[in-house]
Amino acid sequence: MKSSRNAGFSLVEVTIAVFVFILAAWPIYNAITEGAKREIDSTKLAMARKINESVRSEVMSQKFQDVADAVGANTTFSPLADRFYTKAKLDVLDFQKKYKDFELTVEGRVDETRNSVLHFKAAVTWRDYKNQPHPPETLFFMMVKP
Repeated sequence: MKSSRNAGFSLVEVTIAVFVFILAAWPIYNAITEGAKREIDSTKLAMARKINESVRSEVMSQKFQDVADAVGANTTFSPLADRFYTKAKLDVLDFQKKYKDFELTVEGRVDETRNSVLHFKAAVTWRDYKNQPHPPETLFFMMVKP
């Protein structure tokens, strides 16, 4: 006849088993959470590029003279009114609902040597998964008077 004192596991055995399980599961947990954070960063980068391209196509679809009047005679980059890129601005606002850390700046200037050329800079900034400022995703483009 078996003694009932030897049935089951001791507290020490259970504690060791839980400790071993935690040691095995911890790297898997870290890998999954790190992958999810990097996926969010990739999504933000793709969205930033989409917004910049949207700004470029919207500004380029405007009449040269309208944009030139808005830029003025500035030969250094200065902010461009958002009426020239309304869809891109809406995209930023829509993305803000989910991530709350996107910012778009669009600047323009006249070429120093030719008044028939306008230079533009669109930049999107956000915070990465470590809550650090991500370097801006910047797009430079030009508009030439036809």
